[in-house]
Amino acid sequence: TPPLDPRDVPGLVCIGRLDADSTGVMLWTTDGALATRVMSPASHVEKEYLVRVTGHEGWGASRRDRAVRSMSSGMEIDGVPLLPATVRWLNESQLQITLTEGKHRQARA
Repeated sequence: TPPLDPRDVPGLVCIGRLDADSTGVMLWTTDGALATRVMSPASHVEKEYLVRVTGHEGWGASRRDRAVRSMSSGMEIDGVPLLPATVRWLNESQLQITLTEGKHRQARA
């Protein structure tokens, strides 16, 4: 069977996005209402990210905790306020971040 070409599927839309420095699974659907519900910040659908962190190797526990508290209490990107995220360290180099809105670069901030 030849690979599916998404351009050949009427109404097919991708829910979410990945940029050049991200990897993950993309959800595709032909159900426009589902896509809107999942992508709309008003729906508060949780999106979970596992983020590999670099450049923090010299941080002490208090600085790592401050970073988590900052993300957990709500931040700003380019002057735009963000809803609080659920954030926790999984190990020395990986965070689990759960967002209810998907602002551009939010998981990277």
